[in-house]
Amino acid sequence: MKGTIAILILIALAIVFFKCDDSARAERQKTQGQDSELALLMRQMHVDAKEIKEEIINDNSLSDYNLNNDFLLDATPTKSNVKGVKFESMARYYLQKSDSLYHNPTKGSYNQMVESCIVCHQAFCPGPVKTIKKLKIN
Repeated sequence: MKGTIAILILIALAIVFFKCDDSARAERQKTQGQDSELALLMRQMHVDAKEIKEEIINDNSLSDYNLNNDFLLDATPTKSNVKGVKFESMARYYLQKSDSLYHNPTKGSYNQMVESCIVCHQAFCPGPVKTIKKLKIN
């Protein structure tokens, strides 16, 4: 009888343990699936940069170049501690380089814009640096 009770207790504990683990896993997946405004903007900026790279390589004009990069300063980051004077300074530098590219679409101005992304990401979110470096025009 004591053995049966012990087995039932172990089964109950296992159910509780796995149920808690399932709900914790579901919560992690929920928060991981919700990208911040800044993360979504950065992904779009990457797509746009790839398109601009092709336009510059092919000596095409950038007349359709209309990025909504000003949102960069207002977008909510994944981690709230990212926002601050240093981030704002780097974001404004990127916006300056982006504007320069629009007015002077050369390989040099494009690479300067990409470099501004790399410098910022080295300071705040180094994960995508390798991917961003691939955007450069040799």
